[in-house]
Amino acid sequence: MVMSRQCPKCGVSEGEKDFIGSFCIDCYLSMNMPTLPSKVTIYRCRECGSERYTSWSVPVEEAISHELKSRSFGVPEVWIDDAHVVVKFEKVGMEFRIPLKVKESLCNVCAQKSAGYYEAIIQLRGKYAHDRAFAEKLISELERITFIPKTEELKEGLDIYVGSKTATATILSALGFKLITSNKLYGVKHGRRVYRTTFLVRG
Repeated sequence: MVMSRQCPKCGVSEGEKDFIGSFCIDCYLSMNMPTLPSKVTIYRCRECGSERYTSWSVPVEEAISHELKSRSFGVPEVWIDDAHVVVKFEKVGMEFRIPLKVKESLCNVCAQKSAGYYEAIIQLRGKYAHDRAFAEKLISELERITFIPKTEELKEGLDIYVGSKTATATILSALGFKLITSNKLYGVKHGRRVYRTTFLVRG
């Protein structure tokens, strides 16, 4: 005959409550409550609405879950419910509600965009110089992965200022253009020279 476990703290039997190790779940929690913060603060970009807990590039729920992982309880499921962060540890099947505070901020991309930051200039020349449909298609492709702080209409064509030179090279290559580039030093960052790149698109 298999004897059911009894909680050494309260005496309840295994058939009456769930157990974690030798203790019933209530006694286990009373001795090993998950360590949770009194509140969680996240930042929301006032321009694009993106949110940050530890990084703008990591989803808020994922970042909070990683932060609250516990040696005893594992990695919790986390979701935001109005003004609270709801945390659920599968091991104990309980939900904990933590007050949520949202602060307004600017994400890195919107901050750079508002400051007019750019790493590359695309010069549309030749048959593409005043081709509005082509320019709009190119800008649309670029804005999927970077930002355009400004465009400049010139007599010889259109200049498109782009936030990321890597994104610029990727999109132009994907559209089948052979890259004709020139680089210009515009500063030093962390002891390294930083260049802006001009891409010539001529038909």
